[in-house]
Amino acid sequence: MRALVADDYGDIARLHVAELPDPVAGDGDVVVATLACALNPIDLKLLSGELRAFMPTAFPYVPGTDLCGIVTSVGANVRGYAPGDRVGGAIRGALAECVRVDASSPFLAHVPGAVETDVAAAAPLVGCAALDVMRAAGEVRGASVAVIGASGSVGRLVVERSAALGAHVIATASPVDDAAVREAGARETIDHTTLPTLATIRERVSGGVDVLVDLVNVGDALAAGAVAVKRGGRLVSTLFGPQATTVGDGVRLQYVRMGEGPEATGVARVYDLVARGDLHVAIAERHPFDEVRTALQRLREGVSGKIVVTMSAPA
Repeated sequence: MRALVADDYGDIARLHVAELPDPVAGDGDVVVATLACALNPIDLKLLSGELRAFMPTAFPYVPGTDLCGIVTSVGANVRGYAPGDRVGGAIRGALAECVRVDASSPFLAHVPGAVETDVAAAAPLVGCAALDVMRAAGEVRGASVAVIGASGSVGRLVVERSAALGAHVIATASPVDDAAVREAGARETIDHTTLPTLATIRERVSGGVDVLVDLVNVGDALAAGAVAVKRGGRLVSTLFGPQATTVGDGVRLQYVRMGEGPEATGVARVYDLVARGDLHVAIAERHPFDEVRTALQRLREGVSGKIVVTMSAPA
């Protein structure tokens, strides 16, 4: 099978397409022929080595974290999946023609018939992350929720879900992304390219917001966001920062790590919301596998919406 391969940390220009052995299903595995996979910013961070202290990469490494495909074989102990099933999930090593997956993983699920293949590839990682953020945020009906990084795919879904659950949402957005963020459900936007985000939030919500979701800042810059949150409110992050339970004036700091905890969101829940029209994943561009390095370059340039890489249909 063909796969995109990295031999070491470095620039995407060093990636190459290689022929690798076809995966074989173990007793509890399924093998999936990839129809489409979606790119995520974490793909670039893993390849560059930016996350090596937290998520070291073993080489040779096949990047990619989201896919949709067709089951081609199943292990002897697998129940619930059969050859021919269309499935999708948040699966490492997705930029390959075939991937072996643990069939018991909550990050693998059947794709409902109403969900298009490209959307099924694009939704898992960002959908799980956004729903886990909402779980960490707690009850938001009638609350004020500010989202830093709202123009990204996870941020836009957090805006959408917060608004749908009855929150008053304030979101950061450049002029280019303002309309899309408002369409997702933001009542107010802050142009972070010209205005100081935290001070502006404080100006608009006396005493600070109930919940601040920060999908951009890390370390001390993340902790600084507590000034925009009311006492006893929540600061939620998917990134990294102080190892503390509270910051600032009694603000609860909560980190979201996909898959952690018994209540972590599985991909089946994401697909259910997408099929019902309650979760919308915007696809910005589609590229064939032969143009995968171009697709990664576009991701690095900062495209608003998901980038999908399409593969040939399995024989």
